Amino acid sequence: MFKNITIPVDNSEISNNCIDIGVSLAKKFDSKLIGSHVYAANLHYKRFTDLESGLPEEFQEEKELQRQRDLHDVLIGKGLEMISDSYLDVFKEKCNKGSVAFDSKLIEGKNYLEIVNDVKDSNYDLVIIGITGLGAVEGNLIGTVCERVVRRIDTDVLVVKNDKPIHGKIVVAVDGSGTSLRGVKMASILGKTYGTTIELVSAFDPEYHRVAFKGIADVLSEEAGKIFKFEEQEQLHEDIIDNGMAKLYQSHLDDAKEAIKDCGVEVTTTLLEGKPFYSILKYIKDNPPSLMIVGRTGIHDTGELDIGGATENLLRLADCNLIIAAKDTKGESASLFNKDGVKPRKKVSPFSDNPATDKEFDTTEVSWDEDAKTRVGKIPFFIRGMIIKQIEKHAKESGSSQVTSEMVDQVKDKWGGQMGMPHD
Repeated sequence: MFKNITIPVDNSEISNNCIDIGVSLAKKFDSKLIGSHVYAANLHYKRFTDLESGLPEEFQEEKELQRQRDLHDVLIGKGLEMISDSYLDVFKEKCNKGSVAFDSKLIEGKNYLEIVNDVKDSNYDLVIIGITGLGAVEGNLIGTVCERVVRRIDTDVLVVKNDKPIHGKIVVAVDGSGTSLRGVKMASILGKTYGTTIELVSAFDPEYHRVAFKGIADVLSEEAGKIFKFEEQEQLHEDIIDNGMAKLYQSHLDDAKEAIKDCGVEVTTTLLEGKPFYSILKYIKDNPPSLMIVGRTGIHDTGELDIGGATENLLRLADCNLIIAAKDTKGESASLFNKDGVKPRKKVSPFSDNPATDKEFDTTEVSWDEDAKTRVGKIPFFIRGMIIKQIEKHAKESGSSQVTSEMVDQVKDKWGGQMGMPHD
């Protein structure tokens, strides 16, 4: 899984923890470690020239100034190079002691930028980087180098926060996205390799939908409220949205567990209610893992995000070491399911007036006749996906591969006629 692992080092305590974890992984996966250190000799030279005007008068003559520049260039350039070499010596020593293959890179330039360029130009499977470095101060949640690197790469990255080994319990955040399912696959391999337990957690936030629903109701005119049938819709929202979201996210957990059931280690699931990052953060505080795995972006990613909101908060606030799984550009999550004979749910919708919302809901391979499509298309978009799910479930339980208008009526009757559709 991890054949080439890069570790930017700076001889800080967390940097040395990164090397220890890298050696552990390399021994398990027969990986090659590439240690790198970036030093900024040119930056120091520029700062020196900026300060020349403050030198004593005897140094202001141009010939003397140039001599001082050359001397500073040699001392700083060579000095920083020697210091940087000593940082890499620590890396080399740990690799030799662990009997793992390694290489090293000494790079001049701006630290985060050169690390990013190196990752993009190289064939690394994993980046291991400390949450902070030598410049850390008390209360600093994340270093600027770590944050800038994490945001600018799309390679799996292990952010190290402490000196704990990664062969304890693994917690994986699951939301049904391809990226989170890559994290599930990674956990199954790590769990099997280290013989550790895996816990899959998922969090849903019904309160957000309640607030959004109330916001809609507050701006409706009396006439629009009658057309919208607000009181009926409110009851429907409580019955379907809240319960439906719990079932949806539990299904994500069940599918992920089923997909890795043969990994050879214990796999458990936990469903949480509340703001996703906060619920997960509170949970891992009460149930500390050795390692947490999250997807770079979540189910609502439109392709524009560098990192999702929940992941960003967990990166800053979680106390444990954290793997951020790269985006699923190779369809690895689908292969994860197919390998174990579990069909991935297709994210399709026969309805189109708000695809951004409809695509949130998984649907099965049930087809729809045109009349059924038209009728369900009249349901407000923000609850439509849940109702589609109920209707398709009814069709499946009835042994039918197609939803008909009659089935829509059957489900409508089951819900007491309250499905948010105008009367026929």
